[in-house]
Amino acid sequence: TTGTLEGLVGAVSAFAGHDDVRGGRVALLGVSLGTTLALLAAQDERLRGRVSLVAGIAPYADLRNVIRLATTGRYPFPAGPAPYPVDPFLRLVMARTFVAWLATGPDRDLLEAVLAGVADDNPDPLAPVRAIPLDGLTAETQTVLGVLLNTDYERFDELYERVPEPVRRSALRLSPLQGASRLAGPVELASAPRDKYFPLEESRALVRAAPDARLTVTGSLDHAIPNLGLAG
Repeated sequence: TTGTLEGLVGAVSAFAGHDDVRGGRVALLGVSLGTTLALLAAQDERLRGRVSLVAGIAPYADLRNVIRLATTGRYPFPAGPAPYPVDPFLRLVMARTFVAWLATGPDRDLLEAVLAGVADDNPDPLAPVRAIPLDGLTAETQTVLGVLLNTDYERFDELYERVPEPVRRSALRLSPLQGASRLAGPVELASAPRDKYFPLEESRALVRAAPDARLTVTGSLDHAIPNLGLAG
């Protein structure tokens, strides 16, 4: 959530202020969502001149596209939308994130409790959400569920635009692609050629948009885990 990002910005600022930090600048190293958070922190005006380098593995760039992928199983590649199978865990993470953006109240409490009880390896993590009766839920909650439970790629944009503006604003705030041009220092990324959560195009988009960025594509990674073997 944006609260997670605020915590990271505060931590980086505190570390950069230590007497034993050379020049008041720190490097950020992230893995998966941690890489995305590091990129977002490095864009923050409050850390201008404080971040010397961002390095990381397998980030996402555009959270809207990740939600689209997690729910519909298709991704908007430059050559056109195409199926891209992902681990079901991505659907669970996106659902928990989306629900956390709802206004506080009974609806959010209910959905958070339901999702908290879903095992990380559940092959159909949104089944308990589909079983919740819509009667009694607020209109805001129903628009969010409309996106989360939709599997039709063609309907995604229409449904997403119905989601309350503060929720969409949170998704934009947590998408490092929109502010990639503000990354003042070098960026080093690495990703698998076929990542199980975030397509390689997410990292490529970041590298295209950042002033000083490089991407290493390596088969020695399986998302964030080294893929051990003689070839690797």
